[in-house]
Amino acid sequence: MHNGLPVAENLRKRNIKIDHACQTCGEYPETQDHMLFKCRVAKEIWTLAPTRFGNEEEVQPQSHQNVRMLISLVKKDRRELLNFYIGWWLWKMRNNLVFQLKREHIVKVIYDAVRDFEQWEEANLKFNQEEGEEMRGKGQARQAHEIVPPCTQYYCYVDASWKNDKEIAGVGWSLHGIQGNQQLQGSSAISPTNTPREAETEALRMAVRQMRALAFTNVQFRSDCKSLMDGWLSILLQQPS
Repeated sequence: MHNGLPVAENLRKRNIKIDHACQTCGEYPETQDHMLFKCRVAKEIWTLAPTRFGNEEEVQPQSHQNVRMLISLVKKDRRELLNFYIGWWLWKMRNNLVFQLKREHIVKVIYDAVRDFEQWEEANLKFNQEEGEEMRGKGQARQAHEIVPPCTQYYCYVDASWKNDKEIAGVGWSLHGIQGNQQLQGSSAISPTNTPREAETEALRMAVRQMRALAFTNVQFRSDCKSLMDGWLSILLQQPS
């Protein structure tokens, strides 16, 4: 609310010599408003997150306006508390890139925020045994259970890097245990494809083949390509292809 995060612009105001570009997208100066709400990566995360903010409710120009909107949403629906976890993980995503040179997949950012939200709600339930409170807590955790079905043992992020239909594309996958620990990863270059979706499809195809070859079962595949993943949110590898 008071613009206190040590983003590039605030650090420069403190006479610290640092590149002022956004650490995530590199396209605009890294202000607090940009990092949390205006960066194209942040916008995509807000759009994909299972909340009203960024979908039904439009993102506002300034941070304090957005924070007030988030508080207003929570007053109407407690599940909107997830938005604050999304904001926290946006900041952690940025810091992982700055200090560890580790770029997080946007779907993982959303998953981690949902996981933290669910754990907080479960902790609250332990301190309130009234039946009504318990039922509301189960409803609040529903979003997280929908993202990770009970049968899931692993989840695999797939992604593709596509520039145009003339250049070679890159595809990759990263396999994680249900607790978030990385198990394996792989990447490859593929022949040029006509569209980004075709490249994303090749990334998914490569990941599925690798999982089958390595005998991993109960794997949930995840991608930031919504049109590709519709109908493919959970693939159990023990089923016939």
